Amino acid sequence: NENIIFIYLSMQQVDAGADFIITQICFSPDSIIRFVQKCRDNGITVPIIVGIIVPDNMRILQFIINFVKAVIPEEQLSKYKELEDDHKAFKTFAVEKAVHTVQMLLNSNLDIYGFQFFTMNRMKNVQEVIQQILSLNQTQSI
Repeated sequence: NENIIFIYLSMQQVDAGADFIITQICFSPDSIIRFVQKCRDNGITVPIIVGIIVPDNMRILQFIINFVKAVIPEEQLSKYKELEDDHKAFKTFAVEKAVHTVQMLLNSNLDIYGFQFFTMNRMKNVQEVIQQILSLNQTQSI
């Protein structure tokens, strides 16, 4: 199981003195929740920062998938491919997926320390995600 390998490597890094863990780019909140839970179950208590990307176009997404070997759920990849020629719809979908992922992780109560947004020099999408998350959480706390 790939999660077991990452947990073992994380344990080695923590044993060697790592103060925190930054995950690879996360496209699936369920898999990162399982990873963080297994880390906590195995005594890894250092802060975990989750990597998030909000791709601006298919070229950037394909680069990320190929370069970092990020695993993206097939249905999500299919949807991105379907929207490839509609920049506005592609961006809207990317922002929605990132907001959903961040919100699920915030609601998981797993002591996730924070998020690292990989911007690829495209800050507008990340700003929109952050604005939506802030808006959602202000609404929930009222």
